[in-house]
Order: sequence, then C-alpha cells, then structure tokens
Amino acid sequence: QRKEGHHSPDKNQQSICLCLFRWYGEKLVLVASQELRYRALIGDEGNPELKLSDYSYCILERLGRARWQGEIQRDLHISSFKLDAGKVHYLRKSLDRNGLITLQSHVVRLPTGVRQHSILLLLKRFHVDRRSKYDILMESTSNLLSELPNNIGIMLRLREQLQVGEHTFKRVYQYMQAAKMVSVLTIPLQELNPEAGPCKTKRGTDIRVRCLKLLRPYTRKETYDDDDDENNDEDADGLVKRNIQAQARDIERDLLTQAYEIVVANGPKGISQSVLRGQLNIGRLESRMVCKVLERNNMIKGFMEDEGRQRTTKYISKLFVEKSNLNLRFAKELERSEKLRVPKNDSTDPGNGPCPDPEDQEDALRNDPETEQDPQEEEEEEAHKGQRSKGKAGKKSKSAKKGSQRAVPSTPRHSTPQSETADDTVTVVEEVVDEKRGHEQHETYRMLKRKNLIIEAVRNLKVIEGLYTLQKKLMDEEKQDGVSTKVCKKSIVRLTRSLSRDGYLKLFRTTVIQDGVSRKVEFVVHPSVTPDDPLVKSAIEQVRFKISSSYTEEEKAKAVAQDSKDDLQSESKSHRGKTERQMDVKELKDFKPTIVPGLSRSLGFQPKMPRFRMVHSFLFYLMYDHPFRQTTFNDPSLTADPTDEQFKVYVNELSWKRFVPPLPVHREFGYGWALTSDVLISLPLSVYVQVIQINYKVDGLEEFLNDPVKQHYLIRFLPSNIKTQLLHRRKYFFSFYENLQKLCYMGLLQFGPMEKFMDKDQGFFYLKKRATIVDTTTCEPHYNLAIEMRPFDRRHYTFTTAQDVENYWFDMLCVCLNTPLGVVRPRSRLSDGDGDREGDEPDVAVGAERYERLQYTLKGSCDVVDDGVTPGDGQGAGGLDSSFFSHLKRNWLWTTHLVSKPKKVTWRQSHCASKEPAVQTPPPQICVCRSVHCSLFSLLIKVFIYLY
Repeated sequence: QRKEGHHSPDKNQQSICLCLFRWYGEKLVLVASQELRYRALIGDEGNPELKLSDYSYCILERLGRARWQGEIQRDLHISSFKLDAGKVHYLRKSLDRNGLITLQSHVVRLPTGVRQHSILLLLKRFHVDRRSKYDILMESTSNLLSELPNNIGIMLRLREQLQVGEHTFKRVYQYMQAAKMVSVLTIPLQELNPEAGPCKTKRGTDIRVRCLKLLRPYTRKETYDDDDDENNDEDADGLVKRNIQAQARDIERDLLTQAYEIVVANGPKGISQSVLRGQLNIGRLESRMVCKVLERNNMIKGFMEDEGRQRTTKYISKLFVEKSNLNLRFAKELERSEKLRVPKNDSTDPGNGPCPDPEDQEDALRNDPETEQDPQEEEEEEAHKGQRSKGKAGKKSKSAKKGSQRAVPSTPRHSTPQSETADDTVTVVEEVVDEKRGHEQHETYRMLKRKNLIIEAVRNLKVIEGLYTLQKKLMDEEKQDGVSTKVCKKSIVRLTRSLSRDGYLKLFRTTVIQDGVSRKVEFVVHPSVTPDDPLVKSAIEQVRFKISSSYTEEEKAKAVAQDSKDDLQSESKSHRGKTERQMDVKELKDFKPTIVPGLSRSLGFQPKMPRFRMVHSFLFYLMYDHPFRQTTFNDPSLTADPTDEQFKVYVNELSWKRFVPPLPVHREFGYGWALTSDVLISLPLSVYVQVIQINYKVDGLEEFLNDPVKQHYLIRFLPSNIKTQLLHRRKYFFSFYENLQKLCYMGLLQFGPMEKFMDKDQGFFYLKKRATIVDTTTCEPHYNLAIEMRPFDRRHYTFTTAQDVENYWFDMLCVCLNTPLGVVRPRSRLSDGDGDREGDEPDVAVGAERYERLQYTLKGSCDVVDDGVTPGDGQGAGGLDSSFFSHLKRNWLWTTHLVSKPKKVTWRQSHCASKEPAVQTPPPQICVCRSVHCSLFSLLIKVFIYLY
C-alpha cells in the first residue's frame, strides 16, 4: 500500500538514507527526485532553462522508459496518446529541435504483408543504429562497385560476393536504381574480361553480360526535422529551399515593392514562396503575408504546379499571366475537361451504322450535385490554410473504405461441377459508392489532365478490368510529356474515387470463383453500364478463361488450400476433401506440354483456307443464323436464368451447333457486331480442334472427341484438368485472333474501334454480309500474280443463309485450285540485274512482312463499310491479295507428301543417284478424323463435277 511521506528529507544524500531508514525501516521506498529525472531524460549537457509542454515532456518520459528499444511515432499517436498525427509531429519537433532525441527511418511489416514506413524515436543516451537488411546490402554493393574499375561490376559476381539469393539481389539493385545510385548495363564479355573463356556464341555474336554501374555512392538517409521547413504546406518547395542565394535587400525601401520586383524579374515562369522567402531573407509567416497582400491587390496570381510528388504554388506577375505557360496549359486542359464532362444523350437503338457514344445519363443519382469550383479560383484562394494533418487523411481513407455498397446479382455463372451448391453459381457484382466527400484539393494541370485521360478511357472502353490499365495509360502519356515521376496506384485510386463521387464513372467489385480459385476483380465502368450489362458479363467470363489458362493445377491447389485455411471455421472437412479430389492434384502436378508430331491433324486441325472457312461459318451462325439470336438490346431472353445453360440444347442435331448459345447484343454496337470474348467462350470442342493447333498430348481429350455428344461440349464446360491444358498460356486466343485478322484481309470482317491499352479480347468486330470472287482461272501462268490481261469475271455474293456461305467457299475453292499459278521459272544467270527479268520468280516476303500492305484493314471503325470489295492488290487467286497464296493445294488440303514429310532432295542428288537403292521409311500412321476425311472427299467430288 502506497503512503505519502509528509517529511521532506534534506538534500544531503546520507541524511536522506538515514531519515528514510528511521521512518520506514526495511521497506521499498520510491523517492521522486526532479534532478535525477532531469538528468536521466535531458542529461547534464541539456539546457537547464528548457521549458517543454506537458505533452512533449510525456513523450520524453515515454521514450526514456523504452530505453534502447525506442518508440515508433506511428504508435505514439495511435495507441499511447491517441492524438492527431500532425499534433504528435509538432510535439516531437520541439524535442528534436533541442537535441533531446534522435530520429531514424523505420519500416514495419504489418500482418497483412504491407510494409509501412514510420520514424523511430530514441533518447540520445540510448541511441542505437537500426538498419534494414536492404539498407546494409545497398551500402555493401556501393562499396564493392566503388573499388572496381570504372565502377562497373558483373551482377553474378556481385551476388556471389554478397552471398544472397537471386530474389534478394534483384530487390537490392532495383532499390538502388530507384534512388538513381546505379544503372543496369549489358556489356560484351570481351570488353570486361577478354581471358574469360569463349566470348562468342555459336552464331558468332558477342556474349553480353548484365552489369551494374555506380552513378553515385551510397549515403545514409537522414530524417530531417524541418525547423524552417514548410514542406507540409502545398505551397512549399523543398527541392530548392537549401540552395537559395539570398539577395541584398534595401532596408529603406518597402518590402512589398522589393518582393514584387523579384516576382516580375522571374517573368512568366513564376517563383515559389519558399524561393521568394530565401531571396528576401525573411521568415515564413512574413513571406506568406507578403504574397497574400500582393495577390489581394491583384498584382500577382498563383498557379499550382506539380514538382515531383508535391504541389507548389508559383506566383506570376499580372503582366505575364496571359503569356505564362502554366496558365495556357491549364486553360487548354480546363476547356478539354468541360467538353468531356458535358453529358450527351445516349442512343440505345442499335443498328449497322456508326456506333453511338453513350454518355452520362445518371446525373440525378450523383451523391453531391454541386458544380465544381473553378480550379483557377481555387488557386487564387491559396494553399495557406494550415498544414494538412495526417490524421485527417487517415480519417478520409477510413471513411472511403466505409462507403456503402449496392449488391446486384449478375447472371454469369461459374464453370463449376454440378455437385456444387447453387449459391456458388452466381457472381455478385457490387457497386462501390463513396458517399462522403474528401478534402477538396487544389487542382493542378497534371491532376486535371489525369482526370481527363481517365474519363476519356472510360468513355471509349466502357468496361476496364482493374486499375493497371489506367495506370499504364497515364504513365505512357506522362512519359511522352517528359515527366520523370510515375503515377502510383494510390493516386489512381484517389482519382477514380473522386470521379466516381462526381458521377463520371462507376466502380464495380466482385469475386470470381473458377475451378476452386477465387480472385477479387475490380471494374472501372462508364456511368451508363449496370452490373448486369452484357459487357460486364463478358468481362467476368473472360476473367474465368484467364484463370483456367494461367493457373496450373499446383497453383490452384495452393489457392484452394489458402481459401480453406482462411475459412477454416466455416468449412467442413468433407467439403475440403471433395474439392481436393475434384482438383486431381497428383495427376496434373507441374504440367509440361509434350510435343507430338502430327497430333493436331489427327485431331482434326484444318489447313489454312478451310480453317478460315470454319471460322467464317461459325461466326455467321452465331451472329445471323442462330435460332435464338438477339436482334435488339432489350430482348427479354437476355435476362433468362442461366442455371441450366451448360446442358441446354439449342439445336437438336449432333453437330457443333448443339450447345452453342446465342450471342448477346451490346447496346453500343447492335446487330451484326460481336465481342471477341463472347465468341471465345462460345467455342465448342469440335470447332476448337479444327481451328486451334493442339500439338501436345491432353489427357482425356480423345474420350470426349470420340463421343458423338461430348465432342460438341463448350470449352468452358469441360472438366478442369482438360480445360487447363487446352487453354495453356492462352495460345488459343492468339491463334483465333489471327484467323479473325485473315478474314479481315479477305474483306469478310471488320474490326471495331481499338483504343490504346485495350485487350484484344475486349474488342468488337462486324461480320460483313457481302463478298466478291474474281474468276482468275483465265489468267496467264505465273508464280503468284494473276495479272488481268483481259477483264476477269466477278461474282458477287450476299450472305443471307448458311448455304450462301458454303457456296461462297466452294466457289472460292474451285477458282483458286484451277488458277494457273505456281509456275516456277529459273532465274537468268546471264543478266547482271539490268536485263529483262519478267519471267523470273519474284522475291516474296515471308512471315509477318507478307501482310504488311494489308495492315490498314485492321484499323477499327464504327462506320460499317460492307460493299463487297476485297482488300489488297487483287492479284492472287480468286481476287484475294497475292500474299495469301490461295492457289496452292497445300493451303486447301493435307496432301500425302506433307504428311510423310520426306527428306529434302537437292537437284544434284536427284540427277546423280547412287547405285544402291534408298531405303524408304514408311510414313507415320496418322488417323484422320472421319468427319474431316468425309468433308475433304466431298469437296474433291464437287471439284471434279465442277471441272468436268
């Protein structure tokens, strides 16, 4: 029990001990001594007349109690004192100014895995250096590079000397790159060390190694306490505050006059308040008063400018405001912003004409209908209303997280097995609504331009998955403008939430579950887009396809294990066991494709031209010939319940049309247009194997192909293990998109508008209904050019039924195979290049360069041009471009010599054969699908009838 001692002992230490022993005996006695407390906290070197506030003294006692461990400033204002972060900053500032404590930058890793930066506070007598692992490694790397010639070192040797792993070393030099201490170079090995073994590759090129070059040596980071630093104000300029040359000031002249002369001397570039303060050699408050008075008298005007990651107010004389680059750029961007933010009437009537651009229709639903204040007027008010505390920013972010969410069930379902519950088959799309407005910020040119770019991207793309697309677009634009800094994700989140509050976009959030893998997805969408919009459905389905094609079975098992670990209390053991059995981890662990020559043809893979025919027929059926096709956007069948979509029979026949669902009609484009991702998720297996080359073994695939019904299942409804292997690394998408490009080269298809950074699977295309075939069977023999010596006959086609499509391709086959092209004539050896070479074989480009002149057709447009004209030079067989080589038989049929793949025989070997007969190896046995064989046989019969 504590007792208060009324007697005050003498100051003599010996008398104190005697008095205490006489009064309390052998009991524990605590004696409060202000001198000892002062010596312990402040020390003998401290100022004896120092006066601290109560809170500052409490912080000092708290640090004294922590001793060598110290206290983190973040913990002081959150848990210990529960004060505002800004107030703790200024309380700590007085202690640091008087030299009582030391500051160190400190990184704390939160339980969520996020690294948070703060400041570690220690008493001077208990100061201990606390450095991170990467800080020490950066210093060691800098020391190693400084000892090497030219300050250049090979990365592999540096990593061996540091004795760290590849991942750790990569982080080290990335941190040093960000701090502009090193640069990464690739230098030939011969220049670094000529005696280091072979310096050339087998092809004769130089072996190059990655090196680091030291740009500036490593220096310890110092945590500055800004005594005269007003960096927390938006009008501060920390970049130049310590490099300002003070000018001579005339004491007899008015201070305002001298300040105005300095502003005028800087011309249209302007001057910041901190630079002005330094030149006048006055204090912060006085310089602030000077700028306010000059601005109030309409002598100067302030403009906000971004310098690095902070905003600075530049003051410009009224004489130069009209000529100022800051004013001109801001006015131009402000005018563009007003045009982008003007709502337009959205037309929902689809058609084949130009696609309308739907604009904001939900202005009445905005949370705050206030009109935005003019950014220039905001800048005139100045940023001198006090320093913005961290606590307010924390409250703002906290309130943003608490924004209400409207949950709307969307119709897309997961491709999960039948045994799963019905609750798992519906994706819930939530609209994130931030009701509370944050702190109004002064708008700068860069901030306004970023908002305009985001509004423009959302207007063009309608639905954007994630924030990385926006971040990449902004970084690319700012890089072209010469901005050295890169926009961070936090800035993108802040800008999108601000625009969402103003009603210029919407934020959707959902969780997609596919094959046991759950992924949280965010969408930035146009205000006219609703959670059950077909564009949102298509984006969600494409996310599922990406999960199936990008995750291996081992990664899926890890994801399922992580989910089960997080929801351990809510899941039963039987459910987890069932999921593991469904994943079948043991059989497909570490899937690596095994190439099997000839496998794709045995599965039914078609040659080039029949492949285009198959894609064209499939697209025509989806867009024009489906019995349940939609012709308008407001069709009631669009809202049908898709729970039985997996086994729903749309056409009662054993063909690839059996399970193919109708395509949704999108409001912006209408009838005849299709979204690429909608077509991809509608591919049946029987069509997939004909247009996509599968040259590696897929376990269980033959069982489905041999079944008359299962071979027509949609790809997205196949078992997880088969689907993962078929969609391996998304190669299917690039192959299918290449077929669409070739149809575009033939004039059968037209792409919609493609925006920058738009994924190709989110693009639209229009399938044309008119085409033309040129009868080139009467042309003169040539290698690959059907030269029109006399007018060719032109046949015009209009596709109204599927039979019209079949007739078009049959006539194309007959014309191409009967065109007298492919005549190879030897090059003349007598001429030196100036003679007549008309009959010689021309030089033909190979690879991607072959279709170089047809690239213009890929430029998308909303204006449909369906006049039946075939693009290109028209000198190929059938009137196609000569780069198609449509006259070659191997582009239409799998011939025997292509299947057997004989060894190449030179001209000399064919004429000077040896006496011994060559041993011929039998061709590999390849069982071609019966359906493909029958179709080829029927085509040959039709060609025979056509010729004779």
